[in-house]
Amino acid sequence: MRRGRWWRGAGHSFGVSGKGFGVLASVGGVGEGLGGGSAATAVREDEPLSLLRNGPLVALGIGHGAVDHCANVLPVFYPILASTLSLSYASVGVLTTVQALFSSLSQPLFGWLADRFGSRVIAPASVVLAAAAIAAAGFVGSYYALLAMVAMLGLAVGAYHPQGAKGATLLGGRWRTTALSIYMVFGALGFSSAPLLAAMVFVPNGLQSTPWLLLPASMVASMLLLTGRRVDRVAMARAGKAGVAGKAAIPWAGMAAAVSLIIARSWMEYNLIAFVPLLFAARGEPRELAGQILFVIFSAGALGTALGGWLADRVGRRAVAVGAFALLLPIVHFFLGATGGMAVVLAFLLGLVLASPVTLSIAAVQEALPTRMGMASGLAISSGMIMGGFGVSVHGLLADGLGLESSVRFLMVALVVGLAAGIALPRRQRRFA
Repeated sequence: MRRGRWWRGAGHSFGVSGKGFGVLASVGGVGEGLGGGSAATAVREDEPLSLLRNGPLVALGIGHGAVDHCANVLPVFYPILASTLSLSYASVGVLTTVQALFSSLSQPLFGWLADRFGSRVIAPASVVLAAAAIAAAGFVGSYYALLAMVAMLGLAVGAYHPQGAKGATLLGGRWRTTALSIYMVFGALGFSSAPLLAAMVFVPNGLQSTPWLLLPASMVASMLLLTGRRVDRVAMARAGKAGVAGKAAIPWAGMAAAVSLIIARSWMEYNLIAFVPLLFAARGEPRELAGQILFVIFSAGALGTALGGWLADRVGRRAVAVGAFALLLPIVHFFLGATGGMAVVLAFLLGLVLASPVTLSIAAVQEALPTRMGMASGLAISSGMIMGGFGVSVHGLLADGLGLESSVRFLMVALVVGLAAGIALPRRQRRFA
C-alpha cells in the first residue's frame, strides 16, 4: 500500500494527505477494493496507525457518525414539535422510548442479516433512512405520524450498528480492537455534535429545512456503497478462519463475562446521564455545571474509547478491563461527593476511564461467536442499551425510596460487578481475523 493512498478502485479513489483527511471522489466506474480487489489483510500488522489509511474502515466510521448524528438530532426539535402538535411531557417521553426500543431490539436481527447477506446494501441504506426520518420531522401533521418517523429512525440506527462493528473488527486485522475503537470514536463525534449543529443550522431555519440533511447523507451513503464490496470481500476471505474457530466449543464463561462487562459499564453511564443534573441541582449547584460535567464526560469518553482499544491490543483486554474498573471505584466515589471545579476535573477522569472498556468487551463477544459476528455485535450493543435503560428505572425507584444521594451511591455495586467480569475475561484472544 502506497503512503497517502488508502482505497483505490477503477475510476474511484479516496485519499488522505499527510496533514489530514481529504475525501476525494472521482466517479468513472465501480471500484473493486484495496489492492486491485484482493482480499489480503487490510492493514499492516505492525502499524496500528495505518488503520487511519484504511478507506473502508474510515468510511464505516463516517457512516457511524452520520447515523448517530441523526439519532441525536430529534431532541433539539422536541420543544417545537411539542408546541406544534400539542404534546404532553409523557408523549415526548414515549418518542424517546420508541426510538430506543426499535433501535436496541432490532440490532440482533440486522446483525444476523449482515452475517447472511453482507453489509454492502445495509450500511448505505441505513444512513439514508436515518436522514429521511429526520427530514420527515418537519412535515408530520400528527403525533402518530411522528411516532412512525421515530420508529423508522430507530430501525435505521439498529440496522447500522451490528454490521458496522463487524466490518470494523474484520478490517482491523491484528489490531481489531483498535479498529473498533476508531469506528466508535466516529460515532461519538457524530452523536455529540448533533445538538449543536441542529441548533445552529436547522432550528433557525425552521423544521422545513431538515430535508437538507439528505444531501450529506447521500454522499456518505455513496462512499459506503463504493467501499462496501471491500468489506464483504474481507468477511468472506476470513470466513474460513472463523469457521475453524467456530468449530471449537463456544466459551460461554468468557462470553458471559464480556456481556456482564458491557451491562455494568452501560448501567453506570446511563445513570450518570440521567441523575447527574438532578444530583447537582439538589445540592444547589449552578444549573450550567451539570451541563459542563456531561460535556466533559462525553468528550473524555471519545478519547478513552480510542485509548482503551489501543491498550487492549497492546497489553490485553483483561488487563485493561480490570484496570479500568479498579480505577473507577475511587474516581466515582470522590466524584459523587465533589462540587464545583473539582467535579469537572473528576468528570474528565471518569469519562476517560469509563469509556476505555467499550470496544474490548464488544470484540470479546464477537470472538465468542466468530461465524456470527454481526449478530454477536447486535447482541452486545443491544444488551448494554436495554440494561442501561433498565438500570435508570431501578435507581429511580431507589431514589424515590431512599433519596437521590443514597441511590447514586449504589452505583458502586455495578463497578464491583464490572471488576469481577473483567477478572473473568479469557486471558487469550481467539486468532481468526
